[in-house]
Amino acid sequence: MRNLRITTRTLTAVMMCVPFALHFVSGRPADEILALLQEDGDYSRRKRTFPRSVYIPALAKLGVKVIDRRQNLKTTVSTFVRDIANPKSTWILRVSGHLMVARGGTIFDNCDQAGSGASLKSQGRRIITHAWKVAA
Repeated sequence: MRNLRITTRTLTAVMMCVPFALHFVSGRPADEILALLQEDGDYSRRKRTFPRSVYIPALAKLGVKVIDRRQNLKTTVSTFVRDIANPKSTWILRVSGHLMVARGGTIFDNCDQAGSGASLKSQGRRIITHAWKVAA
């Protein structure tokens, strides 16, 4: 068995929604993504937030292409996954200042247990404001 080295930086990265979502869609290490995001001066340590002006350009730096964008959706997560998201597609969803990923009819969220895939029952009523279809 391989020894895993978990650092405070890694734990911080996976506990925050933006590094978690970018890690999920890019496959890059979460602490590497956190460092990339923090290079931009818009990161707020106090609030632990990243604006869209930081995380959308970071997708390109990570080799992830944005294929489709949806703005001002005002639809629920469950409706979006049921009616818009193709089962084979991957979407980054923004809901009220929080990011999650939809893939294959499942929601992956850092607030879920180890990001294992939340049921639509727990996240389905949240309102999506923005969505980005991505491909690595």
